[in-house]
Amino acid sequence: MTTKRKRQVESKHSIKDYTAIIKLQEKLISAKESENKAFVKAYKKAVTRADYYLQWIDYYKQIERYSIFLEQQVQHHIRERNEVTRAYNGLHTLGKFAEELDIDIKKYRDKLPENNEDFEFSQSHKLLESGKVKHSYKLKKKKSKKTKEKK
Repeated sequence: MTTKRKRQVESKHSIKDYTAIIKLQEKLISAKESENKAFVKAYKKAVTRADYYLQWIDYYKQIERYSIFLEQQVQHHIRERNEVTRAYNGLHTLGKFAEELDIDIKKYRDKLPENNEDFEFSQSHKLLESGKVKHSYKLKKKKSKKTKEKK
């Protein structure tokens, strides 16, 4: 065979080889495409799971903030309850003291400072470091309309 003929035979073989290689590559590409589709599907599932997980984290943070708010409310209400209890105990002690002095409280109930329009009544109760409660009651006479007009 001549060199030209050899080249033709070689080129025919090489063309067959190239077509086989191309077919293999096409099969490989289609396999990779289906693999990529499966990967994309798995990735989308993972992303939705991550989003779902992040939503739960956000819900948990909101619940945590709300529970802190509720704890603060409980503390506030406990302080208010303690103040009311202290005030009641102070008034109760005054009532006992009045009974010991033989003062009929029921008779003078309507004349109490908080029911009297001529006076301003205020009270405060302070818890001392010793654990005792200091009660203070203030009674001030309201300025009459006549004294206001003079000024």
